Amino acid sequence: MARVRSLYAVDGLSARVGRLVGTLFASSLMLSLVLPMLACPAAADGFSVRYDTALDAWNTLSEEEQFCIINYQDGVEKMIVQIQLDQEEARSSSKIAWLFPVPSAPETVSLRHFQTVPRLDGEPLGSVMLDELVDDPIWSVPYATQLYPIPLAMLYVVASQGYGASSGSTEGVQSFALLEQYGVTTEVLAVDSVEALNEHLSEKNITLPTEADSAVDGYLGGDYSFVLSWISNVTDFLSDAIIMPGTFGYSIGVGVEFPCDEMFFPLRMTSAYGSMDVPITVQVLDFVTPDRYPSSRSLDYSCKYRVQDAYSPIYPDSLWGSQYSWVAPRLNQTAAADEYYYFFAEQISEQGAERLQGLEYTVVTLEGPAEGLSEDLWMVESSPLGTSAVAYLRDNPWPIVLMVFAAVSCASSLIACSAVFGYDRRVGRAYFLLGLFNVFTIIGYTLAFHKLVAPRVNEIDGAVDKLEGGLLRFALTYSVIFLSMTLAAHVWLIAIAA
Repeated sequence: MARVRSLYAVDGLSARVGRLVGTLFASSLMLSLVLPMLACPAAADGFSVRYDTALDAWNTLSEEEQFCIINYQDGVEKMIVQIQLDQEEARSSSKIAWLFPVPSAPETVSLRHFQTVPRLDGEPLGSVMLDELVDDPIWSVPYATQLYPIPLAMLYVVASQGYGASSGSTEGVQSFALLEQYGVTTEVLAVDSVEALNEHLSEKNITLPTEADSAVDGYLGGDYSFVLSWISNVTDFLSDAIIMPGTFGYSIGVGVEFPCDEMFFPLRMTSAYGSMDVPITVQVLDFVTPDRYPSSRSLDYSCKYRVQDAYSPIYPDSLWGSQYSWVAPRLNQTAAADEYYYFFAEQISEQGAERLQGLEYTVVTLEGPAEGLSEDLWMVESSPLGTSAVAYLRDNPWPIVLMVFAAVSCASSLIACSAVFGYDRRVGRAYFLLGLFNVFTIIGYTLAFHKLVAPRVNEIDGAVDKLEGGLLRFALTYSVIFLSMTLAAHVWLIAIAA
């Protein structure tokens, strides 16, 4: 894979450089560009238990990763928690259950199961910005100032066009929005006490380890509901759950939709895992900022901003390939498509297409002892200043073009003037600032030199003789230096982007 990626990068570099040299469509030198690639904090999900038939005991469920994806629009959050089970544990357990809280009244929470859980795999925002930057047609502007590349630029342009009802209750516990699908049953619970919850679970032959009691108690007395899921039909689950490639583990998504003022992801329930390390990945559509989160030094947080070039429903052929076809279970493609359209409804409506383009999203990860998860993750609909700046430059590269154009013009002017007429510190600044007149093309630059700088050239010994009859030679010298520096700069930028 590494070799394939390397060859792809070289091929992309060659193609871009070929277009650049062939059409003189180049970019200018980026003397300094800081890409603040954003560090911020992260998250996890609820608590999972299984009953081991051989040991006749309830144990915490081992999880190699917790994954969740969130879509927050107009005060309503859609959250899909991916349930991933090792095949051996799934087959050796007579009962498996999951429990996590949501910050909303139970009657406002709706449920949905997902046979295929969306998982984005885009590029870092900074890389996308560089790609857009080096390919943007605005980079023709620096070349156009020299006039004679215009016919080639014109040739390039011509060539390139062508919510649920109550389902029952136990004293101290009310059950809402019951859903049974893919061998999994999920319900929304209103809970008065830990004892009432444990009694409700015992009626379903589910037992939480005592370590989870304090985590549950922390949500009581507030505006929280609990979402309880368990495998109610093992046969259906084993036939409907997706088998993920390379892991041979089962996967099903439990989705909840609920109103809330800020984006939420539960962490405190996961603290019941104690010293166990549970890697956590949370993807949130759009660029958001974690607002409240655990501050434990034992936890390794990261928050990154990425862009998915294109995304559409995932079907077996594209997900597994022929080498995994023998382990892929039967997939209900109609249901999978409905799940996709439901979760991305707002984005599909906004773009007016089923295949989404340019999806911006935030990736929050956490790794370390679960006992450090003392707070839940809350996120707000805003992005750090550095992220907003990079996103703006991705869509509007002209500030960088202007900065680079001015820097290369001034540097070329200083080099050309010093080479032709000699350098003297008394006129060095004038040589440098003269380059700003390149914005008026090489003609405006030459006229500015003749009117503003030429009268001061007599301060340099022997320069007057060089000035007489040497104006054309000077203009050509400047133009060659400017074009060479610009061409070299664009090749360098393309190499970085590749």
